[in-house]
Amino acid sequence: MDEMLRATLKHLRSEDRELQNAAFFTLLETTDKPVDWANFKVSAAP
Repeated sequence: MDEMLRATLKHLRSEDRELQNAAFFTLLETTDKPVDWANFKVSAAP
C-alpha cells in the first residue's frame, strides 16, 4: 500500500479533528479523478 494512503487512512481514525479533516479532503480530492480501468460505456435500455 502506498505510504501516503496508509497515513491518510490512519489520520481518518485519529482523535485529532484537524488530521481527520485533512485526511477526509485528501481522499475526496484523490477519488475525484477518473481512472482508466473504469472507462466503460453503459448502453441505454431499450
